[in-house]
Amino acid sequence: MKSKFILVIILCFFSIIGCKSEYEKTVYSEIRSGKINNKLFLGLEFGQSNEEYFEQCFKLNADKKINQANRGGYAEYIMHTTLKNDPNKIIMSFKPFFNNKILTSIDLRFRHTTWAPWNRETQSEVLIEKIKDTLMNWYSGNKFFKLNISDNKNTEALIKIDGNRQILMYKLGAQDVKVLIENLNFKK
Repeated sequence: MKSKFILVIILCFFSIIGCKSEYEKTVYSEIRSGKINNKLFLGLEFGQSNEEYFEQCFKLNADKKINQANRGGYAEYIMHTTLKNDPNKIIMSFKPFFNNKILTSIDLRFRHTTWAPWNRETQSEVLIEKIKDTLMNWYSGNKFFKLNISDNKNTEALIKIDGNRQILMYKLGAQDVKVLIENLNFKK
């Protein structure tokens, strides 16, 4: 009797785990791994105070690496793709989010500097692949996988989770690619 009860418990446990989505399984596995990935880009990191973040941005601006973007509250960085023989430059705009004055996530928007509605090579459907390659270069580890974002008109997104760092990416219209990098330890 006791062994049947244990068998039922084990089967229930595995059926519950089996019902979880790939996303839920990955988050659970990565958080349990204990890996901490706080590095972002340009010397910015999760856990920085808002003062440290703005000091770093001030230094980057003084070095003419970033400037104020036309989007409210965003800084802007001009970058090259990691693809060989790609003449297009990309504008990366970024805006921090703080929890109790600690950097916990950052919103990024990417677009080609030469974007035009008639130029297929500068559209978001092409750009998202370039950004995916660039982010894999910046943040090695797990690969991106597809995820539907139900609260955003069933938009198909790409997501990558490495320890506490989650990177969510999707096309935002014909021009932009949106990326949200979050510290899962602060996302509840």
